[in-house]
Amino acid sequence: NFPLDLAAAEAPFING
Repeated sequence: NFPLDLAAAEAPFING
């Protein structure tokens, strides 16, 4: 879940 949660948090960060 750690890597999965990290990717989910990075998705909006890179997009925004």
